[in-house]
Amino acid sequence: MAILDAYAELIADAELPPTAAELAARAGVSPRSIFTHFGDMDGVLAEAGRRAFDWVVEGHVNIPPELPLDERLDRFVDRQVEILERTAPLYRVFRTVRMGTRRQKCAPAVLEVLGRVDRLRRRYLACVFDWELASAGALGETDLLEALMAVSSWGSWETLRIEQGLDEATAHRVMHRLLGSLVH
Repeated sequence: MAILDAYAELIADAELPPTAAELAARAGVSPRSIFTHFGDMDGVLAEAGRRAFDWVVEGHVNIPPELPLDERLDRFVDRQVEILERTAPLYRVFRTVRMGTRRQKCAPAVLEVLGRVDRLRRRYLACVFDWELASAGALGETDLLEALMAVSSWGSWETLRIEQGLDEATAHRVMHRLLGSLVH
């Protein structure tokens, strides 16, 4: 869809989410057509999030739990970095909407997409590192899963890439090292 493609182009290097007028101009449509199709700009954001979520699901990489730990770790980090790099502009918009310059309550549709992403990553981590989580014991399993969630999150990736200024390869190695230290 032209509107979502234009939205992806506009957020690629933007500091702020685009306005309806900017989006309409880029997509070659009237602002009214944006509101007709999506309701509001949060509707555009939610649909862009759903589109990204579908891409993640369609590109799922099965990591058999019986593989050696180092191989599972390598495969997980490779896929997670691919996801984080591709969806970084979208996450920056999510962050801006939730905490940034707009300072508004996030639309339920946007929160629903973010929740789906977190639930999917939690299930993926639990499957990939099932043995390590089970070996952590009853009290440690929850903490270990939460630590894995934190280290593999977009917030951690953003810290490595933007705040620390690391290139993708270095950030990849750091994430690998952090996750590896948790599961070894």
